[in-house]
Amino acid sequence: FFYYFDLESGRTERINSIRGRAERSLKHAIISPDDKYIAIQGIQGSILVLCGISKQLIFTLQINGEVKAMSFSHDSTLLYATGVGGEVYEWDLRRRRCIERWTDEGSAVVSSLAISQNYLACGSAAGVVNLYKGPFQKGGKVRATRTPSKTFMNLRTEISGCAINKQEELLAVWSLRKMNAIRMIHLPTMTVFSNFPAPVPPLGHPSKCAFSPNSGYFALGNDFGKVLLYRLP
Repeated sequence: FFYYFDLESGRTERINSIRGRAERSLKHAIISPDDKYIAIQGIQGSILVLCGISKQLIFTLQINGEVKAMSFSHDSTLLYATGVGGEVYEWDLRRRRCIERWTDEGSAVVSSLAISQNYLACGSAAGVVNLYKGPFQKGGKVRATRTPSKTFMNLRTEISGCAINKQEELLAVWSLRKMNAIRMIHLPTMTVFSNFPAPVPPLGHPSKCAFSPNSGYFALGNDFGKVLLYRLP
Protein backbone atom coordinates (compact mmCIF):
# COMPACT_ATOMS: atom_id res chain seq x y z
CA PHE A 1 0.00 0.00 0.00
CA PHE A 2 0.98 3.65 -0.17
CA TYR A 3 -0.37 6.97 1.05
CA TYR A 4 -1.30 9.99 -1.03
CA PHE A 5 -1.28 13.40 0.67
CA ASP A 6 -3.13 16.35 -0.86
CA LEU A 7 -1.23 19.30 0.59
CA GLU A 8 -3.80 21.90 -0.50
CA SER A 9 -6.82 20.23 1.06
CA GLY A 10 -5.01 18.35 3.81
CA ARG A 11 -6.67 15.12 2.68
CA THR A 12 -4.89 11.79 3.13
CA GLU A 13 -5.73 8.78 0.99
CA ARG A 14 -4.46 5.24 1.47
CA ILE A 15 -4.11 3.10 -1.67
CA ASN A 16 -4.25 -0.46 -0.39
CA SER A 17 -3.13 -2.27 -3.53
CA ILE A 18 -2.62 -1.94 -7.26
CA ARG A 19 -5.17 -4.01 -9.13
CA GLY A 20 -3.69 -6.96 -10.98
CA ARG A 21 -0.28 -6.73 -9.31
CA ALA A 22 1.40 -9.07 -6.82
CA GLU A 23 3.77 -6.59 -5.15
CA ARG A 24 3.77 -7.05 -1.37
CA SER A 25 5.68 -3.81 -0.85
CA LEU A 26 6.26 -0.65 -2.87
CA LYS A 27 9.85 0.50 -2.36
CA HIS A 28 10.20 3.62 -4.43
CA ALA A 29 7.87 6.03 -6.22
CA ILE A 30 8.34 9.27 -8.17
CA ILE A 31 5.85 11.80 -9.55
CA SER A 32 6.23 13.38 -12.99
CA PRO A 33 6.77 17.18 -13.12
CA ASP A 34 3.32 17.71 -14.66
CA ASP A 35 1.66 15.44 -12.00
CA LYS A 36 0.25 13.23 -14.76
CA TYR A 37 2.12 10.05 -13.82
CA ILE A 38 3.31 8.17 -10.75
CA ALA A 39 6.07 5.64 -11.43
CA ILE A 40 6.55 2.89 -8.85
CA GLN A 41 9.30 0.30 -8.66
CA GLY A 42 7.74 -3.14 -9.04
CA ILE A 43 9.09 -6.66 -8.76
CA GLN A 44 11.34 -8.45 -11.27
CA GLY A 45 12.37 -5.35 -13.19
CA SER A 46 8.88 -3.93 -13.65
CA ILE A 47 7.92 -0.25 -13.43
CA LEU A 48 4.28 0.50 -12.65
CA VAL A 49 3.01 3.70 -14.23
CA LEU A 50 -0.12 5.02 -12.49
CA CYS A 51 -2.46 7.87 -13.33
CA GLY A 52 -1.64 10.84 -11.13
CA ILE A 53 -5.34 11.62 -10.63
CA SER A 54 -7.04 8.24 -10.21
CA LYS A 55 -3.97 6.37 -8.84
CA GLN A 56 -4.95 3.47 -11.11
CA LEU A 57 -2.44 1.44 -13.12
CA ILE A 58 -2.16 2.65 -16.73
CA PHE A 59 0.64 0.45 -18.05
CA THR A 60 3.77 -1.44 -17.01
CA LEU A 61 7.33 -1.10 -18.31
CA GLN A 62 9.98 -3.79 -18.08
CA ILE A 63 13.78 -3.75 -17.77
CA ASN A 64 16.37 -6.45 -17.14
CA GLY A 65 17.05 -7.11 -13.46
CA GLU A 66 15.99 -5.07 -10.46
CA VAL A 67 15.11 -1.41 -10.94
CA LYS A 68 17.77 0.69 -9.20
CA ALA A 69 16.71 4.27 -9.97
CA MET A 70 14.09 6.23 -11.95
CA SER A 71 13.69 9.81 -13.13
CA PHE A 72 11.23 11.68 -15.36
CA SER A 73 12.40 14.11 -18.01
CA HIS A 74 11.72 17.80 -17.36
CA ASP A 75 8.71 17.76 -19.71
CA SER A 76 7.28 14.45 -18.37
CA THR A 77 7.41 12.73 -21.78
CA LEU A 78 10.29 10.38 -20.97
CA LEU A 79 11.08 8.06 -18.08
CA TYR A 80 14.64 6.99 -17.34
CA ALA A 81 15.38 3.81 -15.40
CA THR A 82 18.47 1.82 -14.51
CA GLY A 83 18.94 -1.88 -14.04
CA VAL A 84 21.85 -4.30 -13.87
CA GLY A 85 25.19 -3.74 -15.54
CA GLY A 86 24.97 0.04 -15.39
CA GLU A 87 22.35 0.11 -18.14
CA VAL A 88 20.13 3.17 -18.57
CA TYR A 89 16.75 2.79 -20.28
CA GLU A 90 14.89 5.70 -21.89
CA TRP A 91 11.14 5.20 -22.24
CA ASP A 92 8.78 7.30 -24.37
CA LEU A 93 5.65 7.45 -22.20
CA ARG A 94 3.35 8.50 -25.02
CA ARG A 95 4.31 5.52 -27.18
CA ARG A 96 5.02 3.29 -24.17
CA ARG A 97 8.20 1.95 -25.70
CA CYS A 98 11.92 1.98 -24.99
CA ILE A 99 13.56 4.39 -27.43
CA GLU A 100 17.14 3.98 -26.26
CA ARG A 101 19.26 1.79 -24.01
CA TRP A 102 22.86 2.51 -23.14
CA THR A 103 25.50 1.82 -20.50
CA ASP A 104 26.76 4.45 -18.09
CA GLU A 105 30.51 4.63 -18.59
CA GLY A 106 32.45 2.69 -15.96
CA SER A 107 29.42 1.79 -13.83
CA ALA A 108 28.44 -1.68 -12.69
CA VAL A 109 25.36 -0.34 -10.88
CA VAL A 110 23.72 3.06 -11.41
CA SER A 111 22.15 3.79 -8.04
CA SER A 112 20.78 7.29 -8.71
CA LEU A 113 19.57 9.47 -11.59
CA ALA A 114 18.78 13.15 -12.06
CA ILE A 115 17.80 14.80 -15.33
CA SER A 116 17.04 18.34 -16.44
CA GLN A 117 16.64 19.94 -19.85
CA ASN A 118 20.38 20.06 -20.50
CA TYR A 119 22.00 17.67 -18.02
CA LEU A 120 21.82 14.03 -16.96
CA ALA A 121 23.63 12.84 -13.82
CA CYS A 122 24.25 9.15 -13.08
CA GLY A 123 25.46 8.22 -9.60
CA SER A 124 26.99 4.77 -9.13
CA ALA A 125 27.34 2.25 -6.31
CA ALA A 126 31.07 3.01 -6.29
CA GLY A 127 30.52 6.69 -5.45
CA VAL A 128 31.26 7.96 -8.97
CA VAL A 129 28.99 10.53 -10.63
CA ASN A 130 28.99 10.85 -14.43
CA LEU A 131 27.55 14.07 -15.82
CA TYR A 132 26.22 14.07 -19.40
CA LYS A 133 25.45 17.29 -21.20
CA GLY A 134 22.55 17.69 -23.67
CA PRO A 135 20.65 19.47 -24.90
CA PHE A 136 17.79 17.08 -24.28
CA GLN A 137 15.12 17.75 -26.88
CA LYS A 138 11.57 18.29 -25.64
CA GLY A 139 9.19 15.48 -26.51
CA GLY A 140 11.69 13.58 -28.59
CA LYS A 141 14.67 11.31 -28.52
CA VAL A 142 17.48 12.39 -26.25
CA ARG A 143 20.43 13.46 -28.35
CA ALA A 144 23.48 13.55 -26.12
CA THR A 145 26.83 11.86 -26.33
CA ARG A 146 27.20 8.79 -24.18
CA THR A 147 30.68 9.92 -23.14
CA PRO A 148 30.43 11.88 -19.87
CA SER A 149 31.21 15.57 -20.05
CA LYS A 150 32.63 15.27 -16.54
CA THR A 151 33.22 12.54 -13.98
CA PHE A 152 33.18 13.36 -10.27
CA MET A 153 34.91 11.06 -7.78
CA ASN A 154 34.58 13.13 -4.61
CA LEU A 155 32.54 10.52 -2.72
CA ARG A 156 33.64 6.96 -1.99
CA THR A 157 30.36 5.27 -1.07
CA GLU A 158 27.20 4.48 -3.02
CA ILE A 159 25.43 7.55 -4.37
CA SER A 160 21.99 7.60 -2.74
CA GLY A 161 20.63 10.54 -4.70
CA CYS A 162 21.25 13.36 -7.16
CA ALA A 163 19.28 16.58 -7.62
CA ILE A 164 19.54 19.38 -10.20
CA ASN A 165 17.96 22.75 -9.50
CA LYS A 166 15.43 24.24 -11.92
CA GLN A 167 17.84 26.89 -13.21
CA GLU A 168 20.44 24.20 -13.99
CA GLU A 169 23.12 25.93 -11.95
CA LEU A 170 23.59 23.38 -9.17
CA LEU A 171 23.88 19.61 -8.86
CA ALA A 172 23.74 18.03 -5.40
CA VAL A 173 24.98 14.45 -4.90
CA TRP A 174 24.91 12.55 -1.61
CA SER A 175 25.44 9.19 0.05
CA LEU A 176 23.55 7.84 3.04
CA ARG A 177 26.38 5.47 3.89
CA LYS A 178 28.80 8.05 5.28
CA MET A 179 28.69 11.07 7.58
CA ASN A 180 28.69 14.44 5.76
CA ALA A 181 28.82 12.63 2.39
CA ILE A 182 27.32 15.36 0.22
CA ARG A 183 28.81 17.57 -2.48
CA MET A 184 27.47 20.57 -4.39
CA ILE A 185 28.56 21.07 -8.01
CA HIS A 186 28.40 24.25 -10.08
CA LEU A 187 27.09 23.03 -13.44
CA PRO A 188 28.21 25.86 -15.78
CA THR A 189 31.86 25.33 -14.76
CA MET A 190 31.48 21.67 -13.67
CA THR A 191 33.41 22.31 -10.47
CA VAL A 192 32.78 21.18 -6.89
CA PHE A 193 32.22 23.83 -4.22
CA SER A 194 35.09 23.56 -1.73
CA ASN A 195 33.19 25.28 1.11
CA PHE A 196 30.27 22.83 1.27
CA PRO A 197 29.64 21.05 3.47
CA ALA A 198 31.30 22.91 6.32
CA PRO A 199 33.21 20.62 8.73
CA VAL A 200 31.01 21.69 11.64
CA PRO A 201 28.33 21.16 12.67
CA PRO A 202 28.04 17.56 11.40
CA LEU A 203 25.23 17.02 8.91
CA GLY A 204 24.71 13.37 9.75
CA HIS A 205 24.17 10.80 7.02
CA PRO A 206 22.20 12.58 4.25
CA SER A 207 19.15 10.57 3.21
CA LYS A 208 17.23 12.94 0.93
CA CYS A 209 17.89 16.39 -0.53
CA ALA A 210 15.89 18.79 -2.69
CA PHE A 211 15.94 22.29 -4.13
CA SER A 212 12.92 24.57 -3.81
CA PRO A 213 11.13 25.35 -7.13
CA ASN A 214 12.77 28.77 -7.47
CA SER A 215 16.10 27.57 -6.04
CA GLY A 216 15.95 29.94 -3.09
CA TYR A 217 16.37 27.08 -0.62
CA PHE A 218 18.08 23.70 -0.33
CA ALA A 219 16.76 21.06 2.09
CA LEU A 220 18.80 18.18 3.48
CA GLY A 221 17.22 15.33 5.44
CA ASN A 222 19.45 13.12 7.58
CA ASP A 223 19.49 9.98 9.72
CA PHE A 224 18.93 12.07 12.86
CA GLY A 225 15.36 12.64 11.71
CA LYS A 226 16.08 16.29 11.00
CA VAL A 227 15.73 18.44 7.88
CA LEU A 228 18.35 21.16 7.49
CA LEU A 229 17.28 24.15 5.41
CA TYR A 230 19.84 26.29 3.62
CA ARG A 231 19.16 29.62 1.97
CA LEU A 232 20.89 29.86 -1.41
CA PRO A 233 22.38 33.14 -2.66
